[in-house]
Amino acid sequence: RVGIQAGIGLCTVSEFGYVFAREANSAKLLDVQVLDSLIPLIVGTMMVGAALLPMSGAISRLTERLIRRGQVEETGAAGNEDAVQRVIVVGYGINGKNLCRVLQATHIPCCVLEMNPMLAREGRDNGLEVFVGDGTRMRILAEAGLSQARALVIAVNDRKATRRMVSQARELRPEVPIIVRTDYVNELEPLLNAGATTVIPADFEVSIKLFATVLTEFRVPDNIIQAQIASVRAGGYGLLRDETVELSNNMQELLEVFRLTATKTYYIGDESAAVGKTIAELNLRARSGVTIIAVVRGGKPNTNPAANFELSLGDVLVLVGSHAELDAAQGCLNTPEREPVTAA
Repeated sequence: RVGIQAGIGLCTVSEFGYVFAREANSAKLLDVQVLDSLIPLIVGTMMVGAALLPMSGAISRLTERLIRRGQVEETGAAGNEDAVQRVIVVGYGINGKNLCRVLQATHIPCCVLEMNPMLAREGRDNGLEVFVGDGTRMRILAEAGLSQARALVIAVNDRKATRRMVSQARELRPEVPIIVRTDYVNELEPLLNAGATTVIPADFEVSIKLFATVLTEFRVPDNIIQAQIASVRAGGYGLLRDETVELSNNMQELLEVFRLTATKTYYIGDESAAVGKTIAELNLRARSGVTIIAVVRGGKPNTNPAANFELSLGDVLVLVGSHAELDAAQGCLNTPEREPVTAA
């Protein structure tokens, strides 16, 4: 399939070929009559190639069927009976490698389906079982053990091949989770309609990471950030895809609350002004406006500490206040108070 598509793409003699022919003629390596006959050939192949290239996928599939006529049908291919319940990763690029590395580290069985011989060799060198073949063929998916797989992850950049893999895998295993990574936002709906369980658009996930990092900088609590991330993903990334989609009223109210009030933890180190002082002596509320709601010592939280609670090196303060107050409190805690200077 891929060979036929590549052949169609390379069969034209492009305008660059004409440049080469002119240079060869200038160097007296090519006769002028030959150059004249090349011009209609170059133009003709460019026109034919432009018409055939958009249809290369359909042509390759048709040719594949004609070549395989009389052979065993792919849909009747037997699965790999020796395969354990594992994750099948289609594509051993950057994302596939990282996923396999994590699966290996957590002792989750996995295998790789890859067409590139160099990447396949690299996967084997990394201790993976690798199947070299085209994942759009049901026979290859079956041979990789799809009938017993725990999940199928597709991480290739060929959008048409990805759709075909999803639909064929869903036909063979209606219940298996199919996770797809795509670079194309407009592939989200078609892949879900084809049977993908989860589609991860690369650009949207980068956007999620960006806004999660910004919200963390504004000290929005982790559970609110995670809830917002889950809301964006559950809505098919609707908030990121459509400018008219807005946050729910409840979420807007929550974010407004956390815009005005936030929490922060502060570790008491050697240079901190809090070492050896009681909460009353530190007087942080009067100096900055924040409230110390807990002191974590030795891994155990002391909530609502009393005014005479003495702070020690290694304690962690849990502070509540506005963003400006928290910044002021950090300044107070970082700057030891100076002893008053008395006149001699």
